[in-house]
Amino acid sequence: MSTEDTADDRDEREDREDRRGIQSIEVGGRLLKAAAARGQPLPLKALSQAAGMSPAKAHPYLVSFCKLGLMRQDP
Repeated sequence: MSTEDTADDRDEREDREDRRGIQSIEVGGRLLKAAAARGQPLPLKALSQAAGMSPAKAHPYLVSFCKLGLMRQDP
């Protein structure tokens, strides 16, 4: 039995390490998760802070989520 990595083992490990996602979806997902965790309407500043980003960064994501019907803005 060999303790050396086979080429297949290395390829599989590299695939797991190098998996790339779509950064904008991950950022938006943080906002959705923060909103869901609170379970109540939050002002932009509080929601963006809960998601670990600035209100200026969060706002365009929230506009898009509202357009898609994923979120709504209280009047």
